[in-house]
Amino acid sequence: ARMICLENGKMVEDYATGSAASCLLAYRLSQVDASSASGQWRVEQGYEAGRPSLLELDGHRLADGSFLLRIGGQVH
Repeated sequence: ARMICLENGKMVEDYATGSAASCLLAYRLSQVDASSASGQWRVEQGYEAGRPSLLELDGHRLADGSFLLRIGGQVH
């Protein structure tokens, strides 16, 4: 769950990208074979770049196929 973009003419990386993590969470929930599913995951990244980060993912796939996603965390 990383994002690399151009900022002030330089390539920079967002070491904890919640929007990318939400896509990962929705994908994982969509792969569960049930009408409704839930799960909690932890995404750790950025250690090799010296910017350790932790994202906590909590999500539910509802009976109508929509998702309820909660993402939180921090970069050190």
